[in-house]
Amino acid sequence: MDPKHLINRFVEELWNERRLDVADAIFAEDCVTHQLRSGVPVDTVPRGPQAIKEHVAGWIASFPDLRFNIEQMLSEGD
Repeated sequence: MDPKHLINRFVEELWNERRLDVADAIFAEDCVTHQLRSGVPVDTVPRGPQAIKEHVAGWIASFPDLRFNIEQMLSEGD
C-alpha cells in the first residue's frame, strides 16, 4: 500500500471520521509502535488493531472535537 494513502486513511478515516474499524485494515496484529514522550527514551509497544481502537476511542472520548489536518507529507524514494 502506498504510504501516503495509508497515512491519509489513518488520519482522515480512523481519527477524523471516527471509523475505528479502519484499524483492522491498516494495522497488523503484530504491529509495534514507537512511543515518543518528552524526556523519556523511546518505548516500543506491541499494539495490534484492537489496542489502536481502544487508544483512539480514549482520546475521542476525552476530546470529542479532536481533529487532525495533514499540512505536509513527504514520502518519495527510499
